[in-house]
Amino acid sequence: MPVDHPPARPPLFILTSKASPQARLRSALAQAATIVDDDCVHVIEGATPADAIVESLFDARLARRWSKYPPVPAEVAAYATHRLAWQALLDGGGPSALVLEDDFVVLDGRALRRMLAAACDLLSERRDIVKLFDLPGERERGRSFTRTIAGIEIVKREHVRAGLVGYLISRDGAARFLSRGRIFRVVDEDIKHHWELGLDIWSVPQNLVADASAELGGSLIENARTTTRRRSVWRSLKGNLLAAHRNWRTRGAFDQWLRQQEARRRG
Repeated sequence: MPVDHPPARPPLFILTSKASPQARLRSALAQAATIVDDDCVHVIEGATPADAIVESLFDARLARRWSKYPPVPAEVAAYATHRLAWQALLDGGGPSALVLEDDFVVLDGRALRRMLAAACDLLSERRDIVKLFDLPGERERGRSFTRTIAGIEIVKREHVRAGLVGYLISRDGAARFLSRGRIFRVVDEDIKHHWELGLDIWSVPQNLVADASAELGGSLIENARTTTRRRSVWRSLKGNLLAAHRNWRTRGAFDQWLRQQEARRRG
């Protein structure tokens, strides 16, 4: 008689770089040890602002058109580092991965372990990402749809909130992200434009991880970002127009998703 084996838990990728203080990686490894075995943990040493990949990955023309503030090199490097984790998932052949930035801290280890055990179910039915962290400062907007999968509640928001400190991602989700050959927004903004890549993004109702960068040497991006973000009337107008366009497309994408769910329910 065949024996049923529990599904393998997804690998855990910790995103770091040479520009990141060693204290971050030490903290991240200690935090990871509370939720998975050591052999599941893989460190992704990503890009720094000075690396050649930053220039080759960044599309300045599209950034001028579609970004209120074009990404600074540190932001492009951060995006490139996430892409390395997605490529590692594809190269590894597994169905999913847990991706964590090196400034994460676990808020609820028990719930996180349950999510890892249920990763295949949570990322079934073509769900691409389940975010473990939504930026606390962003207000709740628009409609939402809640489901319980394997006893775990997840929510699909009409307006995806920023924050990629930690997330489960499917193999298909990684491939969809990587189908964009060059980038022109920060990664937190690209997830808000999920309909461009056909991504289905969900979140947990309460954060299971948090951003501990303030306790680990501060943000690696904030200083570089602040020095380039001068306000102007034109930039404010452009930002409003881009936001209006995003909101219009977001509403349309959510309406389409609701119609698909209703059609599926009716059989």
